Amino acid sequence: VVAPRVDFFFSSSGHKICELLNVEYIDKLAEYLTERVKSLGTESPIIVEVGAGDGRLSGFLRQRLPEKVQIFATDIQGCVGDDTNSFHVEKLDATEALERFAPSIVLSSWMSMGEDRTRSFRAQNSTQEYVLIGEVDFGVSGK
Repeated sequence: VVAPRVDFFFSSSGHKICELLNVEYIDKLAEYLTERVKSLGTESPIIVEVGAGDGRLSGFLRQRLPEKVQIFATDIQGCVGDDTNSFHVEKLDATEALERFAPSIVLSSWMSMGEDRTRSFRAQNSTQEYVLIGEVDFGVSGK
């Protein structure tokens, strides 16, 4: 049996980068979230990214979302993997983040393998939608 080769990109400090963000991806995700926020009719929409790592995704989305949309990056370890600390990440686990911010929309990128946080997303009364980002075909994210 030959195992497939898996290559990763690493930051200058040696942290594995699981997702490469490009303009097209960020623009399309921001477009989707903008439309969802409009359709939800929330006056002061809040989006929370849980497990945000270095906060780049939320940081780039913040630059493209309408001004009235608040987006918060959260991670149980705080900002991880960004040598420059360019993006602010609240040091909170997923449950604490949901309780503190009461988001309309929850983002979760590359949920840890074998983990399923969606039950806590659904249990939060304010959450009207959650967006899971990652792959499922080979079981390296989520449950």
